[in-house]
Amino acid sequence: MAELQIEKSTVISQLEGSVFVISADGSVIRAKAGMALQPGDRLQAAQGGHFQLAKPGSDPAGEQDMAAKPEPTKPAADGQPSDPELASLQEAIRQGIDPTELFQETAAGNAAAAGNIGGVAGSSSGGFVVVDRTNDSTLAEAGFDTDHAVQPVGDELLFSEERDFFAAITITEPQTSDNIINADEAAGVIIRGVVDDVEVGQPVTVTLIDQAGNSLTVTTVVLPGLVWEANFGDVTGKLVDGPLQIVANTQDQAGNNASDTGQTLLDTITTITLDLADESDTGASQIDALTRDNTPLLQGKGEPGATVTLSLGGSVLTVLTVDAAGNWQYQLPQSLADGQYQFQVNSVDIAGNRASDTLVINVDTQAFIDIDDLDTAALFGNSRATLSGSTSNVEAGQSVIITLVDSNGQPLLTTSAQVGADGRWQVSGLDLSGINQSFEVRASVTDLAGNSASDGAPLIGQSETLMLSEAGLAGGSITATGSLNTGAGQDGNLQVQFAADQSALEGLGLVSHGAPLGYTINGHTLTASAGGATVFTLSLNNDGSYRIVWSQSLDHGQDVLRLPFNLEYRDSDGDLVKAPLVINLVDSNPPNFDVDLPPITLTEDAFINGAAVVGESRFVVKHGVDPLLVDSLVFSNQNSTLTTLNGSGLASDGHPLTFEFAGDRTLVGYYLDGSGQRVEVLRAELKAEQQGSDLAGRVVVTLTGPLDHQGSDMLSLDLQVSANEIDGDSTSANLTLTVNDGSDPALGIDKGVALQEGGNQSIDGQLPVTVGSDRLVSLNFEASQPALAGLTSQGKATSYEVQDNQLIVKDWQGKTILTVTIGLDGKYSVSLTGVFDEPEATNSLNLGLKVQGSDFDGDKSNLGTLNITITDGALPQVNPVSLTLTEHSNWQQGQTLDGDLTITAGTDPLASITFDANQPGLQGFTSGKQAVTITVADHLIEGRTPDGKLVFELTLGNDGKYSFTLHQPLDQGSADSLLKAGFTLLDSDGDRVSSTITVAVGMVPIRPSPP
Repeated sequence: MAELQIEKSTVISQLEGSVFVISADGSVIRAKAGMALQPGDRLQAAQGGHFQLAKPGSDPAGEQDMAAKPEPTKPAADGQPSDPELASLQEAIRQGIDPTELFQETAAGNAAAAGNIGGVAGSSSGGFVVVDRTNDSTLAEAGFDTDHAVQPVGDELLFSEERDFFAAITITEPQTSDNIINADEAAGVIIRGVVDDVEVGQPVTVTLIDQAGNSLTVTTVVLPGLVWEANFGDVTGKLVDGPLQIVANTQDQAGNNASDTGQTLLDTITTITLDLADESDTGASQIDALTRDNTPLLQGKGEPGATVTLSLGGSVLTVLTVDAAGNWQYQLPQSLADGQYQFQVNSVDIAGNRASDTLVINVDTQAFIDIDDLDTAALFGNSRATLSGSTSNVEAGQSVIITLVDSNGQPLLTTSAQVGADGRWQVSGLDLSGINQSFEVRASVTDLAGNSASDGAPLIGQSETLMLSEAGLAGGSITATGSLNTGAGQDGNLQVQFAADQSALEGLGLVSHGAPLGYTINGHTLTASAGGATVFTLSLNNDGSYRIVWSQSLDHGQDVLRLPFNLEYRDSDGDLVKAPLVINLVDSNPPNFDVDLPPITLTEDAFINGAAVVGESRFVVKHGVDPLLVDSLVFSNQNSTLTTLNGSGLASDGHPLTFEFAGDRTLVGYYLDGSGQRVEVLRAELKAEQQGSDLAGRVVVTLTGPLDHQGSDMLSLDLQVSANEIDGDSTSANLTLTVNDGSDPALGIDKGVALQEGGNQSIDGQLPVTVGSDRLVSLNFEASQPALAGLTSQGKATSYEVQDNQLIVKDWQGKTILTVTIGLDGKYSVSLTGVFDEPEATNSLNLGLKVQGSDFDGDKSNLGTLNITITDGALPQVNPVSLTLTEHSNWQQGQTLDGDLTITAGTDPLASITFDANQPGLQGFTSGKQAVTITVADHLIEGRTPDGKLVFELTLGNDGKYSFTLHQPLDQGSADSLLKAGFTLLDSDGDRVSSTITVAVGMVPIRPSPP
């Protein structure tokens, strides 16, 4: 029978043969031409039947023929064709259609009943038809003779008078081969049976009752062959599994009831499971189907005895049987590569129920974790450090354990991070400031499959910093070793190498002996060279040590030069630690002068006719490791030097000096004269020449003028000289320039001048003067002049005044007696305008007048003496006085003679005119026979007799007046008796001039005596 499912409204346009319409509610009606069909209806065409459909309202002739044409009827065993009506009836029953609604006749029975359906005839007990449906095949089998031979009508009438008291119905057992309705069979359950003495077409009611009391009832009809089929359709979910009771009831036309009960088993459910065995299920949960076992053990549960077929990717791996305990297992014999695999298990239980299960597993035998490149500089001692890395084959959210351990593996710090969606992990803000030893960073993770992975990195530590002194190069190359304070860590196989980037070192722009450094890296060795010479080699060792050999100095001006190197440490799996290595290069000892710079001492004495004074200091500057540069020898610290010199008030002849550097090697001191012209006084020049790697230097100082030494005979000027090595290292030394004051002005011995008193006398003299180094600014008389002490003029004390270079002597009246003036050149003039009282013994005065000179810087000369001799002038002259006195007889009155002395004044004024104390010319006189005794006073001579009688008296005044009075006659005895009195003129300086007054007494004239 063919069946068509109606999907949209349509109309039966043509119809031929047996065609039925099964509506959506399950009702079955015979199809008719023009019948409208609705979606959900089904058309069933019996063998030989066909139909044609058309759209509603369309022309049937234009529609496509959609007839269902059943297969041709196979002939029966005897060669007769099968009855198509019977086939339609059987097919209707199979489709669950109540045959009583389609057919009025029974499927089997007497000829009259069977004749309407075309060819089934016979008695009601003629047999049964069994319809067996196995999966998609339906087998119809008659249990009675289906061959029909028309009996004579008369034969039936023979029994027309018989009465029918019997009817029987039997349920076929087993319903299936195993009497179990499995799941496939439950999709189309047909209960079959037979009747006895029940007419074809009679209704049969069949009920299925499960153990829960649920029931399903189907009414069918007796089919030709006295069989019946009750089509329950799909009972899945309508009845519970377990024993089913089958109850069948029928009634023949005579009203006889028949019933039967049967038993079958509804078994529609079977189960099968597929899972990983616990020992292979290494995932985080029981449902993640993750395993790191690449030969996993598969297992499951099912109905005991069920056949299990295990497949992978459509290929059968094995067929096995569920054991009595409901378990099955299978160990994969061959390893699976990592990846996803879909296993399927198909199970068929003994009831024929089928079950299947699938299991998708992920074989994950690998997990990987990596620590990002580490930078020692960013980690060691950092209080806000960050560690990061990546994973693969590790699920997001998994925890990464980060541990810092020391070189002995002891933990120093533990923290954690989570794997991100991109597989990366990071932890920030780590305080590593308290870790002052080498440490290793380790990271571990476990994925959901249970695979664990860990990674370590080479140890992070502070490399030992070597201090190399270039001074050691004086004895050859320097070799030193140090430790990088690292290690391989847990991964092992430490590899230490130079990073490709050495920009920090290259950026220093190092130079050695004037040539720039170039760097080459060959394996574990870095070589620095300059100008074809190796400067140093640095070698790294995989045991974490390093070695440096230094061969040639660097040109640098730093006391300590920091050389940075970038290193890389790698372990066996390539983890990288970037680490710095610093080597400090201590500069060589600065160059030094072989001795302190010899001071230069100049003495200004040498200035003669403008000749310069030149001094020189020679020295040698010894190089250290680096050669010295001849051009580097200069006067250094110039600003400070100029500040000192220009602030010292130095001058030359009173001209303030200005000092300046003319370049690096010349110092000049000068002043501007009245016309604004530069007058150079001092020049210091520095000269240098190369002596191998040393420098020979000399400083030449030229002094072309005096320096004013104020308060000291020595002036010191401090200069500084410096020299540089090729690397900029500098040394300096102080040079002291001493300018000694020249000889002080010197005064020689004056040859002297002589003057003789008398009138105004003038004379010039010359005191030898040696100026010395500095200009003489004064030549003055000393305030104290011992030679003038006690001098008198006219017996009176004199006084003197000193006014610098002039000396004036005055008498008691303030009149100038002597004036002496001296010049800076030592020339002096003497003016004698008065007289001195010279010693009587010499009649001259030797005046040693003291003078002293001073130069510009205040130096004093020795005391000089102006030797001035003043000779007494002309002596006063007096003529002798001769008097003649003739005695008279009358002595009552004395006889007197008087007059004035004739005196010619000398140079010096007369101081006195006095009688000499010794008067031999007045001895031996008598008067009246009595001896005349003479008494002499300065201005009076008296002659008396013993009795006291005055005989004569002679007076002489300082004014030159004299008087002789004779009071008594003299016993002279003759006219030749003379009285001769000597007197002396004394001038102011003690000069004496003697003369006499002669008195001739008698009648005889007296002849004057020669003087």
